[in-house]
Amino acid sequence: MIIIVKVFRTSFMFMINYVYLLFDMTTKECALVDPSWEVSKIENIIIDYGLKLKYILLTHSHFDHVNKAGYFSDKYGAKIVISSDESVYYGFKHKNAVYINDNEILDIGDIQIRCILCPGHSVGSMCYLCDKYLFSGDTLFAEGCGYCLGEGGDSHKMFFSIKKLKKILKPETIIYSGHKFLYDIGMTFAEAMEHNIYLNIDNENTFCNFRDRSNQNKIMDFK
Repeated sequence: MIIIVKVFRTSFMFMINYVYLLFDMTTKECALVDPSWEVSKIENIIIDYGLKLKYILLTHSHFDHVNKAGYFSDKYGAKIVISSDESVYYGFKHKNAVYINDNEILDIGDIQIRCILCPGHSVGSMCYLCDKYLFSGDTLFAEGCGYCLGEGGDSHKMFFSIKKLKKILKPETIIYSGHKFLYDIGMTFAEAMEHNIYLNIDNENTFCNFRDRSNQNKIMDFK
């Protein structure tokens, strides 16, 4: 089994997102994570490798992470995967949607993808673990964790989601997040433990007070 991950930096106005395409070189089945903005970048790879798009994996339903999901699903017939909790709370629907729960397993070719429910940034945020790769959306960044003061956000739930990931992830796991701030995309979990303060706060109230502090600057300063 050979897993290939392609990384796309996409942008629109002040928004910069990272989109991922992972595929099995043997069967050419692939999954697309949080498609946004610049579709030609992604489609060129699908065409060049002769890939068959099976799943569109949504980490959550915020517009900057889902705005091209319908386009790819309609064009390629791919299933849109989103957590049941996220769909119910925010009303996300699509004719090709598949609603999943914690610890479900998806297959693309010989590749298994584990769905890990991680509420906090949104009600039903989902991370996807595939071999040594974690696609974490806005739950976990190299240098932080997701903002928790938006609709459905909850820093207490984020604390337990981070704690959950710490139990699951191996030091060599590579973090592929939805945005980049200070550090490059693709940091290992061991490296993140050295740079990410949220991974090193063990007290729930301390974590929440720091995550929800009022003097935060540049929370949208994407790179």
